[in-house]
Amino acid sequence: MLSDREKVIAEIWARDTNPDLYAEIPESKEAQEVRRRYNWCDQLNDLARIYMHPDMQLPYGVGNRSVSATEHDYLQRNGGCEANGYVDEEATKKNLARMLRALKSLGAKIEKEYSDSTFSIKATFGSGLEFNVTTSRSAICEKKVVDRVWVEPSKGHFREVVEWECEPVALMDI
Repeated sequence: MLSDREKVIAEIWARDTNPDLYAEIPESKEAQEVRRRYNWCDQLNDLARIYMHPDMQLPYGVGNRSVSATEHDYLQRNGGCEANGYVDEEATKKNLARMLRALKSLGAKIEKEYSDSTFSIKATFGSGLEFNVTTSRSAICEKKVVDRVWVEPSKGHFREVVEWECEPVALMDI
């Protein structure tokens, strides 16, 4: 006699091995819950594989799905006391390239994402886990002010129109 749990696992196995046969039959709520939990565990496994890779930075917290590649230049500026926004661009580029290689070696699909101030590598795994490595956009790109636009005539201030020139980093050609 099969237990309730074994019946649910048998249902999932039957659906996965004979999808055409079960296409018209809705999956039971119990099977949906078990599948959701297995998927969650697959994502945790992918996350553990990322953090176990020797080339990956550790996150600020256990549940984080992102890390920073930014290295601050503490020793050469401001007496070594604080970062004050200074980024060691060469060290940051090396971190980024090292972590990109690590994520690729783990089988992730890689995409680049830019915002006004950040650059991110988005790594997506087969389990659905999305993991990001971020850094300051200024660490890999040069900000060029191409124009200034007058905004809000009553308050009178300028807004910069910028373009970014990003150097081609061979390891980041995705």
